[in-house]
Amino acid sequence: MRLGMQLGLMFCWLSSGLLAQEFHELSCEDFDKILSFVSTEHLRLHLASDDERRSLMREANRKLPERMIEDSFLMLGMDYERSGELRRIEQSLERRGVTELCSNFSHSVYRAYFLKSFVSELDPFSHFNLTEEFERSSSVLDGQFVGVGIGTRLEPTWIEVTEVLAGGPSDGKLQLGDRILSVDQRPVSRMSPRDVRQRIRGERGSMVRFELERAGNSLEVSVKRDLVQQHSLDADFTEEGILFLKVHRFYAQTPQEVRSLLSAHQKELKGIVLDLRDNPGGLLQAARDFVGLFTRPGVVVHLRGTMMRDELRSFAQAMNLHTPMVILTNERTASASEIVAGALQDYGRALVIGQPTFGKSSIQNIYDLQTSLQTQYKGQLKLTSLWYYLPSGRSVSLLQPDLLAGDSPTGHRAEMPFSWPERIQVPFFGNRFDASWISPNLSQTTDSQKLEELGQQLIRKMSATSEASL
Repeated sequence: MRLGMQLGLMFCWLSSGLLAQEFHELSCEDFDKILSFVSTEHLRLHLASDDERRSLMREANRKLPERMIEDSFLMLGMDYERSGELRRIEQSLERRGVTELCSNFSHSVYRAYFLKSFVSELDPFSHFNLTEEFERSSSVLDGQFVGVGIGTRLEPTWIEVTEVLAGGPSDGKLQLGDRILSVDQRPVSRMSPRDVRQRIRGERGSMVRFELERAGNSLEVSVKRDLVQQHSLDADFTEEGILFLKVHRFYAQTPQEVRSLLSAHQKELKGIVLDLRDNPGGLLQAARDFVGLFTRPGVVVHLRGTMMRDELRSFAQAMNLHTPMVILTNERTASASEIVAGALQDYGRALVIGQPTFGKSSIQNIYDLQTSLQTQYKGQLKLTSLWYYLPSGRSVSLLQPDLLAGDSPTGHRAEMPFSWPERIQVPFFGNRFDASWISPNLSQTTDSQKLEELGQQLIRKMSATSEASL
């Protein structure tokens, strides 16, 4: 029995050594640079006391084995605790803080995973991408990538489909809310996030088979991997001149695409239904320029950060200032799309109907380590560095529809472990809609697909009602 245990431990150490060689080397010089940069730039650490900083580092150290095991590095994760290294690092943090912390790690991989664990501990939206992860993700930066064209949220025993790119490989096959239970006959419950990503990705033209649950029913769906283009929007005109504009995400090209669309149909345009449901956000600059298409130049968002107090203003020449406009939202309307909905609501430019939005009121900056920090290590940091407020000074966490309608939310809202201490106080300059004229029975629909019809009804009423002042 004792010999078996010794052989088992020896196997663990040998396996760990082999796996450690697969990682790119993270030097102590680069480790200290990255840790110092995070401590300076992340909004939470800027606001935190010394005791809170130490507490966050201790918690990151305790969770390091768990994060490695989640990424399929079982032996390395187990060895970190078994060998006493976890305890040794904890003692080092207690005695000297971050001073000489790096030299106490026995492997470069542990240094990298400490940073990964620490950054993830700060808030749900900040991440440290290792070299290997950064190289895999860089293929999407040019606006296209090979995949199945879905956004997901990983649960312990299934993958929830949170986004299906219009026109992508999964369009018409997978649906929002689908629960993927297995990928190519491998149960999700037996895979780490790393395994899931690798199994879904593959060569262009190859097939991937999903076993999933939809509305209580089990089914299998096969999808051919293909080149996925980042699709910004879909547009449709009714015979009476109402534009249904579905924006999937705010990319750099989105404002110009909408500008061209409005220019081509300016004469016959009688109303706009802007659908921001399931829109996860996108570029802040694109959101600003989009708002500028429908309002006079002015503040779109107030920014507050560690060393920053600023306003992001639109200067674009408006294309459309007076056409009645309705915005559709749900709990998956997030980030940049919340800014668009909230700003147009604050200016009294649009009526917002649907469900309360996700409530994400922070902005993350993305840093290429080699470019921004001049490190030898190749990787990427995504850090929460700014808090933002709508033109009226309210947080997007307080963004509410003028009219509640559609499916009830399931409770997935943004939760930040810290808050910006300031509340923006600005004179209210917008003309919020007086929604009291809306008949209560208009909002009785619980079918989200019927919200377009509701939006169309409201456009007609807004056109005929003087109380809808635009």
